[in-house]
Amino acid sequence: MPGSFTRTQTNTVDAAPARSFLEATAVESIGPGRFAAQVDPAWSARGKPNGGLLLSIAARAVMAVTGRPHPYAVSGSFVRAPDEGPVEIRVEVLKAGRQVAQVRASLWQRGAVVLDTLIVVGDTPDSTPAWREIPDPVPAPYAMCVPLARQPGRTGLVERVDIRYDPAAAPTRGNPVPRRTGMGDAHLRGWVEFSDGSAPDVLAALLMADVLPPSVHNLGLPGWAPTVQMSTYLRAVPAPGPLAVSVSGRLLSGRWFDEVADVYDVDGTLVAQTRQIALVAGRAPAHSRGTDSP
Repeated sequence: MPGSFTRTQTNTVDAAPARSFLEATAVESIGPGRFAAQVDPAWSARGKPNGGLLLSIAARAVMAVTGRPHPYAVSGSFVRAPDEGPVEIRVEVLKAGRQVAQVRASLWQRGAVVLDTLIVVGDTPDSTPAWREIPDPVPAPYAMCVPLARQPGRTGLVERVDIRYDPAAAPTRGNPVPRRTGMGDAHLRGWVEFSDGSAPDVLAALLMADVLPPSVHNLGLPGWAPTVQMSTYLRAVPAPGPLAVSVSGRLLSGRWFDEVADVYDVDGTLVAQTRQIALVAGRAPAHSRGTDSP
């Protein structure tokens, strides 16, 4: 169960200097409802921006326009393949109520939409649950999980995020530990945290829910798996420390597959729930999935 966090070892990696997650998702106003941002190569995988990072940039712009600190629901359609570099965010408030605002935010590059989002934003929620049912299984305790081995020459997102895999639900390709449950299931579990030691903010779960490799890699389908649509509910602000992520694929049919992910903080609080539908494809994706397989 998430909640019993004890760090027994800290990874020490001489990573190249890079902007923090907060800096990498920062936006600058360039006019009413318009913002500029930079898609940082240091937060990409193999030259393609991570989808969770792009959603975080959109959400950051919505928070700036509305003045409300907590996105409750972030739903994004990945329309075109984005590139690293400048991006413009255009924000339209559809309705601003007393409790929440409903907002559309789109990311543009070279005069075309690359990501279209609908975001519900409001005040910071009370994270004390009145009732909950925690799905089973959840990641093993932090100390029982195995760090992802660094590989020479790998740069980008793999250097920005530290991953420790649950031995019972680790990638079957390049697996750092023996797999106990055998091959052929689409489950991944582990702990993730920023390599620079910074605490996760409310948007960190958007990134972390999308940072593990595609679950279909464990079905013998390596390669790109571009997300077409992704929806995330941000249920609470994470406590400082790593986040426990549990990812499961439910159905692979033709070239389409889906994934669900739950993200917990070190106190065992469910901070995010994500569902996405993606394609099994051998060509470059609409955006990168996770840090790519180890």
